[in-house]
Amino acid sequence: YVHINVDVWTEGYAEAWAQVQADYPNKAPKNLGNMGYSGASAAYVPLAVQEKAYDVESINLDFYRDYNGSRQNPGAYFAHPLDLDLSKLLPCADTALMSNELMSGYLNLTGDSAGVVVDNVGLVTGKCFDGFFWYGPACRDNPSTCLTWFTGGTGWGMGEILLKAAVYNIPLATAVASSWGNYVNLPAESNVMLYWWVPDSTFLRLQPRRITFPEHDLDAWAQGDRRSAAKDLSVDKHVSRDLSDLAPEVEEFMNRFHVSLKAVNEMMLNQMDTNDDDFDVACRWILSNEDRWTAWIPEKGKCFSQFGMYSENDKNFLQSRQAISITCRACPSGSYSAQLEDSQGITHVCQECPSGSFQVSGASVSCDLCPAGSYQNETGSLGCNRCPAGQYQNEEGQHGCKQCPAGATTLLLGSNSISDCGCKAGSINIASGEALECIPCGDGLDCPFSSSIQTLQTGLPSSGEQLVTRIQSGYFATISDPLKVFRCRPSTWCIGGTPGTCAGGLQGEPCAFCPDGKSWTGNECTDCGAAALGWAVAVVAGLAGSGGAYFFVNAPVTAQARPFKTGQMAVGLAVNALQSLALLGLMSAKWPATFEQTSSSLQIFVLDMDSLSLSCFVGGTSSISYVATAFVCPVLLSWVGLCYALSQLSCFRKCKSQPWKWPFALNTMGLGLQLGFGTIAAVSLKPMMCYKHPNGRYSVLSYPTIFCGEDGHGLLLAFGIGLLTLFVLGFLVVCSYAVWNLPRWSVEGKHGKVQSFRFCTSNFRLDSYGFIIPLLCRGLGFAVSIVVGTNLPPVQTGLVSIVLVAYTVVQASLRPWKAPAINLADTVLSASLLILASRSLQEDGDMEAKLGEHFTVIILMLLLACLASLAVLCIVGVIVQLVGGNWNRILALGSGSQDPAKISEALKQCAHALLEIENAYLREKIASINSYDVIAILNFINVIGADFQDENRTALAPALNFSQGSGIVGSRVRMVTINARLSTSAGAVDPSSSIAAQEPQPQPEPPTPGNDDLPALSEAQEPPKHNNQGIASNDPTAESPDVAQGDPGDAKSKIVSTVF
Repeated sequence: YVHINVDVWTEGYAEAWAQVQADYPNKAPKNLGNMGYSGASAAYVPLAVQEKAYDVESINLDFYRDYNGSRQNPGAYFAHPLDLDLSKLLPCADTALMSNELMSGYLNLTGDSAGVVVDNVGLVTGKCFDGFFWYGPACRDNPSTCLTWFTGGTGWGMGEILLKAAVYNIPLATAVASSWGNYVNLPAESNVMLYWWVPDSTFLRLQPRRITFPEHDLDAWAQGDRRSAAKDLSVDKHVSRDLSDLAPEVEEFMNRFHVSLKAVNEMMLNQMDTNDDDFDVACRWILSNEDRWTAWIPEKGKCFSQFGMYSENDKNFLQSRQAISITCRACPSGSYSAQLEDSQGITHVCQECPSGSFQVSGASVSCDLCPAGSYQNETGSLGCNRCPAGQYQNEEGQHGCKQCPAGATTLLLGSNSISDCGCKAGSINIASGEALECIPCGDGLDCPFSSSIQTLQTGLPSSGEQLVTRIQSGYFATISDPLKVFRCRPSTWCIGGTPGTCAGGLQGEPCAFCPDGKSWTGNECTDCGAAALGWAVAVVAGLAGSGGAYFFVNAPVTAQARPFKTGQMAVGLAVNALQSLALLGLMSAKWPATFEQTSSSLQIFVLDMDSLSLSCFVGGTSSISYVATAFVCPVLLSWVGLCYALSQLSCFRKCKSQPWKWPFALNTMGLGLQLGFGTIAAVSLKPMMCYKHPNGRYSVLSYPTIFCGEDGHGLLLAFGIGLLTLFVLGFLVVCSYAVWNLPRWSVEGKHGKVQSFRFCTSNFRLDSYGFIIPLLCRGLGFAVSIVVGTNLPPVQTGLVSIVLVAYTVVQASLRPWKAPAINLADTVLSASLLILASRSLQEDGDMEAKLGEHFTVIILMLLLACLASLAVLCIVGVIVQLVGGNWNRILALGSGSQDPAKISEALKQCAHALLEIENAYLREKIASINSYDVIAILNFINVIGADFQDENRTALAPALNFSQGSGIVGSRVRMVTINARLSTSAGAVDPSSSIAAQEPQPQPEPPTPGNDDLPALSEAQEPPKHNNQGIASNDPTAESPDVAQGDPGDAKSKIVSTVF
């Protein structure tokens, strides 16, 4: 990498120089100008020839007119061409005389056709004389008068000298040296006119003098006319582009460096005389010419722009010239070179950039101001700091940033305008225009950075495409007041986006109902069409079904659940499970999408029938929809009562239709209430399920357009409280009362009361007949949990889990259902619901959405599989019963299906073995066994004491005579009695009874006035009555005096005494 180059003929390469400057403006060398002399190429005459001519004719031969052949004879002082050693010359054929371009130009300018040769194709060449020379017109006729012009190469300067010889009548012959050595040596042997250039040492000893021609004509030369003198070229000095940065004092030195051509010639002659190298010759010249070069060196402390004075002793930059040892160094980054003028002149010092400015580059002459959006509060900095988030700077050169208005921030660092400030994410600007007034957005709004009322209403992005202020899916706001956000239930009815947007054409605040004449079909509001007629048909079908249920739900009660009865229990269990799923969907927790869709489709089980176009039948207002829903239960119960009343009319009796029995009508009503208890509880509590909107208002969960505590809510509360009091709490109290008194009613012979509440006990085992109370409490507990924690999902989850855990524990402990398959299914369903209700399945930030979704699907599939398996078991059981097979083995899941003969034989053997054991030893063994084994023995005694009697109802084991009122077998005996009372037929149809010929069936009694008590049973079916002697009696009116007048405990003692 060359930093300095001298003796450069820049103009000789003008085009190349210009191209380099254009292509590499930041790297091309700089031209510092002329070195002190110019370079020239021209015709020269040796000093000896000149002096000889001057001595003879007083002509100088240094002017072109001195060579005019018509007045002078200059050839007399030069060697004749033929006197030269021709072996040292190039023949014409090898010289520029053969150039068509050169000679054509000569011919055109001079018209000297005698000096050229034109061939038959028009090519022009120079005419060669004597094989080596070209003679000018002035001596062509007499070559002896020609002087020799001598050059090298193939004819350097040939075109110029030919033209000058013709124009100025110079008697000249051209000769070209055959080599560089011949070019150098021949002029020393012969007096010739030289083609030479300066500065050059080749012919320096000959002391040539330049022949002067007319001043250089630039335009003529541009056209090829070279009769004027050639232009002298400046000999320049070049330095690298970055020398001023690296060594400014050196560049200043080169700027001052000037040397004359004479000095250059002196040094070249000295080298020729001494044969020393360049360094020694230059060194001798410097030592002998101090007065010339001292002016080239800058003064002490002289630093130039981009540099500053530096103390080598202290190793720091100086601000004055007081130090002894001063050098110049490029100013470092973070500073700039400032001019300093003192008594010694002008120099430069390095100063730190002030605050608000910076300079990243060294050798700088100024500092840059910090641009807008940045600041610098320190001096001497290499850069500026970007304004932090929440600040901006709209001016340059500042040492701090301006704060955004309260609640606002900036999206990026380095903001340069207050317009870059926007409300923080999670807040929104409620001011208009350019002002900023930020308030929190609250739930239901997506407020990215720079949200505003305007961007919310228009839906346009505030900054980038992702920064769109919008209402979240599941929320709604009106156009007039977009910040008053409502939460939608279900969430799919509000698609979010801009205010006033509802899904599928819904209306209301929030989106909750379709326009008049339309109904919601799950995706959009559609025309009602024939929906009203469909509802009318559904009402008729519902009334018919509730009336027809009388003939199916009052079938005889047996200890074992037959397939049809098991199917009834399975239906009830399925309805109960689906009610629970629907109630879970009313919880405020956010569920996976699959569960939300499933629960939404099951809302019919809580009488939420908007998706079934109920509005087309009763009208579109929420109040009317709720009132219609609340009346479903009373209407159906009233319809059953009306059917009973109609059956008592004489017109029906004439049609040979048996009148309904009031106890069985009550049982039908009770079974309906039991089946729909969870639904009725949910409907009655719906007005109390108030969820909170983000705007602070409360809406009824199932009727969002009705706001709690506002107009319309009172009507819903009135109907809800009435329904809750009469048909929920009232029914639970009545059932509890009945369960408590059923044993006494049975013993006292109050058959009608027992039959009226057979729905409480007919599905359960004898020792768990009161399980209807936990079953009802579970449905009520579900509904109450939703009311209590409507706005607190964790509370809802906790309460529902408590209800399910308590129910599952009781159910798993008692196994109350008569069919083992129902017990197993109930346990599985309860456990599945408990998992669904668990908080871990609800969506939250700590759970992967897909995992929750997949797990929910698995639980729902488990529920479906359980119900489907139960349905299959019931269907298979019915089929097996129809073909006379052992259906009990299927419904009992394989348990209890052993051979009765083998069991009876083993039982008798056991009894004989027990009788042979000594009492003392037996007591000792019983006292030592596990308590659970003792319970098993007591359960065995219960079964033996209550169920194992001979045909004459005589005692089987008098030896097992427990003390009166011991209670070991009391409950079992009571339930046997209740079961006998429930066996009375009401004329109901058991689909399986007609083909069970091996099982005796009760026969219906002819109609009798009044139904307060059941008609007398047939002799074969009537439950036995015991007289006061413990003897069975078939008199239906006979009562034991002790039983009639004593308490249930005394009655139990009499029965136990009879049995044992």
